[in-house]
Amino acid sequence: MGRGPLDPTEGSLKIEFLCTGKIQKPYLKSAVNDYVKRLQHYLPLSIIELKESPHRDPLQIQAQESKNILKLIDSQNSVIVWDEKGVELSSQEFAAFLEKCQLQGKKKIVMVLGGAYGVSEELRQRAHKVLSLSKMTLPHQLARLVVMEQLYRAMTIIEREPYHHS
Repeated sequence: MGRGPLDPTEGSLKIEFLCTGKIQKPYLKSAVNDYVKRLQHYLPLSIIELKESPHRDPLQIQAQESKNILKLIDSQNSVIVWDEKGVELSSQEFAAFLEKCQLQGKKKIVMVLGGAYGVSEELRQRAHKVLSLSKMTLPHQLARLVVMEQLYRAMTIIEREPYHHS
């Protein structure tokens, strides 16, 4: 195991992942769990799945789900919201961003992934950074897998391990 800046034995950065809904597809669930297991090698990671809103109107769904997420975010947490309206980063840029957070002494980052209708403007405004995985629209369950993979990739880049090919 590398002794890089995100080494879990050295009081590393913690990631709390807040997401709406449970993963329904077994193959996606298995893949997400695989990356969560791999990430435990690098940093403490927790996933909190919130209930999907029972409303039928997309704006009400988005508002309710975002409100539920906001209730769980402490005022001192750094927040990253994954949203189609966010900024796209390369894997190397994402790794550099996480490494910078650690070097600045941040103890915890809350990553947020909304449900099928995304997140509210209020939640985007609360974020320190709003990131996008792609200009393409992804189902939120698949997006969760992609975020986990990119988080794992970032850790291997920081640790200079051979997973990432540039």
